[in-house]
Amino acid sequence: IDIDCGEGDFFMFIVAKAMLYVSFAILMGAFILFTVPKSKRFEIKLSKKVLLILIGLVPLFGMSELLRLTIHLGEDFGYWLTFQNIVFSFEVGKGWIFLTGISVLLFFMVLFNNVAEDRFFAGLCLLLLIGMGVSVGYSSHAASLESFGILAHTLHFLAVITWSGVL
Repeated sequence: IDIDCGEGDFFMFIVAKAMLYVSFAILMGAFILFTVPKSKRFEIKLSKKVLLILIGLVPLFGMSELLRLTIHLGEDFGYWLTFQNIVFSFEVGKGWIFLTGISVLLFFMVLFNNVAEDRFFAGLCLLLLIGMGVSVGYSSHAASLESFGILAHTLHFLAVITWSGVL
């Protein structure tokens, strides 16, 4: 299989990253606002179905870096073997596994609980989402460069999605 790694590859990576950030921001904003007492917040019209779709999309959009690495490194050894090696050996792969695992927990928490009405479960969802944000920081390029890279990227990522999510 001959896979072209040109501009289209880079464009799809950027689109996937942008959609990952948008999904995170909407989820962060929703869970933060759901923790506020209903009498003190404005009405939020975000259905459980939309929340579940966004939670399900996060691991898919988060997979873009894995696919980009697989395309670039997989020509010699085969794409499937390269993908497996990246997922289980590279930090970006381990971070994606962690992100996916927490996404599954978050998905079922939202599915089986009314997070829009129950502030306790909204808070738990918020904690899980923060854990997902840490996994994004863990698998970032900054984390591989500097010992404080994971902290810097995680705090920046969480700040951006929190700020934009509650707008």
